[in-house]
Amino acid sequence: VPTAVRGDIVGGLFLVWWTEERRVTPGELRLLEGVASQVGLALENADLDRQTQERLRESELFADLTKTVNAALDLDTVLQRVAEAARELCASDRSMIAIRDAASDAMIVRYRAGARTDAYLNRRVEPGKGVGGQVLLSGRPFRTDNYREDPRVTKDYLQWAPEDASVASLAVPIRIGDHIEGLLYAQNLSPRPFGDHDEAILAQLADHAAIAIKNARLFAREQIARAEAEATAHALQTSEERYRVLVEGSIKWMYIHQDRTIAFANAPMARIFGYASPDDLVGGDYLILIAPEERARNEGYRPARLRGEPAP
Repeated sequence: VPTAVRGDIVGGLFLVWWTEERRVTPGELRLLEGVASQVGLALENADLDRQTQERLRESELFADLTKTVNAALDLDTVLQRVAEAARELCASDRSMIAIRDAASDAMIVRYRAGARTDAYLNRRVEPGKGVGGQVLLSGRPFRTDNYREDPRVTKDYLQWAPEDASVASLAVPIRIGDHIEGLLYAQNLSPRPFGDHDEAILAQLADHAAIAIKNARLFAREQIARAEAEATAHALQTSEERYRVLVEGSIKWMYIHQDRTIAFANAPMARIFGYASPDDLVGGDYLILIAPEERARNEGYRPARLRGEPAP
């Protein structure tokens, strides 16, 4: 009698008598059908339990990966973890991540999990070549059940490691905005094809990789901006110190006023006008330094200067 799981025949239950001929009664047949049905239910429950455990593990890995992406500023650490998660969640023999080369449209393989050789490390993946090349052309995920025999895929990269070439292969784009910044692969070395669920898993992982790349770039820009700001502040401080040495060390009197208020005065200025310290001048009206009978004439110079007219 057949054993069914969700309507699909997955096996059968057999009874065999070797020593005598006999006819199975309707009651015995019903009993066998009942047992086969229970076996089917047990298989279905086992499959549901397996799927539940897989989804639970997926949730745990994604939660852990999210923490890593948010906490780690080292891009190498995050992307290596993404590659390892891809291999585990897709139960693949190997996984890889290729990142865009800043000088071209090619992708460079930088991160791997499960690799048995270094043949793929630092290799270039170009548009139109291999599985990844198809992703670069279309911007969409691409998978093949048999890389070597698939007419859609060029065989440019079989020469990298003929003895370790993938059979089934799946690749998805790592996108930031409208640009493909990387490729995430899952590969099997035997004819074990990838399905829709594997593709969905890789797409989620690719999103995490994109966030990590974006965060790393933002952090790098912040570091550059901070270094530039510190360099500017240091240069300003150095310039100010040199200015103070020049002004405060001068034997000539100097002062700066803004809107008639004295903002700076050096020591010779204070001595000449009989003040104990330049601080006694700062904040006061600069007209105190001018003879009363000359103040009106001096005040007339300022409007003339603002109009661009010659003035002392």
